[in-house]
Amino acid sequence: AVVSTQSTGIATMKLLVLCAVALVTVSGTRYSNLAVNAALESPGQLLSLYQQYTVKEGKAKSPQRLALFRTTLKRIVEGNAKHPTWTQGLNKFADMTLEEKRSYLGLNASRVHSTLSSNSNDLSEDDIPESKDWRTEGKVTGV
Repeated sequence: AVVSTQSTGIATMKLLVLCAVALVTVSGTRYSNLAVNAALESPGQLLSLYQQYTVKEGKAKSPQRLALFRTTLKRIVEGNAKHPTWTQGLNKFADMTLEEKRSYLGLNASRVHSTLSSNSNDLSEDDIPESKDWRTEGKVTGV
C-alpha cells in the first residue's frame, strides 16, 4: 500500500503534538504554575522565569528564544485553563522551533517511505519463511 506524503505529514504532526504534551505534562512540575501565569502579566517576571529556565536547562539566551518561550507560556496557560484534569508545564522544548522539536522524533517517515519504495523490487515471496520464532533470536520473550 502506498501512503500519501500528506497523510504521513499529518500523522507525524499528531505524533509531535502528542509527544510534546506528554513531555510537558511529565516535566511540568519543575516550574510553578504561579510563576508561569505571572510571567505573562509582567515583563520583569517573564525575564526572571526565562533566566531560571535557561540556567536549569543549560541553554543560551537570545531574543528569538525568549519570543518562543513566551509563546509556549501562553500555550501552557491556555491549555491549563481548558483542561483542569491535567497540567502542562515547561520543559526543554519551551524555546525550540518546530524544526528543532521534530528532530527529537527520531523517525523520518518520508525517508522510511522512500527507502521502502526504492527497495520494493528487491523483495520476493521466496525470501519469506513459512514461520519464524522470534524467541530463538532473543527478540521477544515468552509470556
